[in-house]
Amino acid sequence: MILDPVLLKRGAQESGINYLRNKSETRQKEKRIKMNKIKDLDQVRKDIENLGAYTRLEFDYPVFKIKIFYHDTCIIEVSETFLILNNGGFQTRTTQERINQVLRYFDFEDARVYTEKKIMIADFGDVILPFKDGKKIKMPLVKGRIPGFFTGVLNANIPEWIHEEFYNAIDLMYEEFKKETPRKYWESYESMESDYLLGDWVKYRGLFQSSKLGEYSAIYRSDSNVIQVIKSQWYKKDVRFCSPCYPNQADLETGYGDLYAFDLPFDLYGGVEHASINQSTSFYIDQN
Repeated sequence: MILDPVLLKRGAQESGINYLRNKSETRQKEKRIKMNKIKDLDQVRKDIENLGAYTRLEFDYPVFKIKIFYHDTCIIEVSETFLILNNGGFQTRTTQERINQVLRYFDFEDARVYTEKKIMIADFGDVILPFKDGKKIKMPLVKGRIPGFFTGVLNANIPEWIHEEFYNAIDLMYEEFKKETPRKYWESYESMESDYLLGDWVKYRGLFQSSKLGEYSAIYRSDSNVIQVIKSQWYKKDVRFCSPCYPNQADLETGYGDLYAFDLPFDLYGGVEHASINQSTSFYIDQN
């Protein structure tokens, strides 16, 4: 069958007209969506300003970034991937109150700021961090929410400098030995295969707990030569669950997942070239 050139031309013109019409409708729809967002943003701006004096909002539309200022300090910055808190070095009650008001306004229910022993602290549930030296605290967001952090698990042979952490580690077998043995015999203890507490721990009512503001807390399991990182200011993303041997814990040695897990401090791995860790997947929460 031979196609009529006139029909082809007409069809092409109609297709072009339909294409332009659809494109125009799409642009009009995008414009309406944009206008609605701007209207919503205007309401957000009014709400933020009504929180109290000297509070204002700035919005970067192309990259979707909201900045909340108290006086001249950007106390909160929210994007699609991060929540950033900053007290600007002002550990005052009014700064703390304003940060908490904004966190509640944006429904970050697990996040709050409080002062303990004259130190302002950001509490995200799984992660607790102090404001120090005017530095910002940067938390990842997943679909606008703070992710849950799982205990990270890895083979103890992987971090190159982990052996140095054992000099100050807590030998759990020795702790049990002290409970059952008079003090005068404590020096007779002979080190054996034992589990160790690495990092920052405190003793409370006879039990060891991870230090609230410590850099990391981990357990070394001697029977399996494995380290479990149960609390840390470092994390790794895009990991997956471990084998059933470590239920509800994340494998720090493999990727291709969608979990966030506590990790060891970066310097214990011996460098960015190490196979188990690299700059694209391991982060320090308080990194600004």
